[in-house]
Amino acid sequence: MLAMTFQITLPQTTDMEAFRRRVESEITTWSANEGLLFVAHGMTQAGVRGALHHTYAPFFVWANTSRMGSYLWSGEHFAELERAFGRPRVQTWAVTSVQFGAPASNPGSATSAILATEAAVQDETLAQRATAHKADALASVSQRDTAIAVRGIDPGDGTEMAYNALYDLPKKRKLTPHARTMDLVGITLPQSA
Repeated sequence: MLAMTFQITLPQTTDMEAFRRRVESEITTWSANEGLLFVAHGMTQAGVRGALHHTYAPFFVWANTSRMGSYLWSGEHFAELERAFGRPRVQTWAVTSVQFGAPASNPGSATSAILATEAAVQDETLAQRATAHKADALASVSQRDTAIAVRGIDPGDGTEMAYNALYDLPKKRKLTPHARTMDLVGITLPQSA
């Protein structure tokens, strides 16, 4: 499995409520992407929760690289984003753990997300880090505020990623310096994945 994200900075003049409605109206169309395990549609609004810009930042988990690649260079959706906003920097990680929390029957009701990245841990092997990621993801979903917890590693440089889709953003959650929070417009969980 592969996790992927990108962030598009939207013009400050963007009507974010209209943008949210557009994303909401397209959520069900994502189910047609073969190999998509889920996509969480994140956004920030300038001036809300410390955000400096309006952004759209989807987070994907793909079954494999060929399916992700098909979305990036064969699909119309990504090409449309490129034409409208330029090519975003796409980040990817090999997935070490995906855990669904309670109530597992409705992770689509998550309202916010946190994406954190950290530098490689040099004194442990990748296998040790993957084991630690699974434990960390399980601990996250046991808190009951977490709908989905994904962990991953960039095998090239060892950068670690932690993504949590939350039912609500706790006010006291400790964030690392390389973490960003966002509102979730919705989550697509294709039934065939």
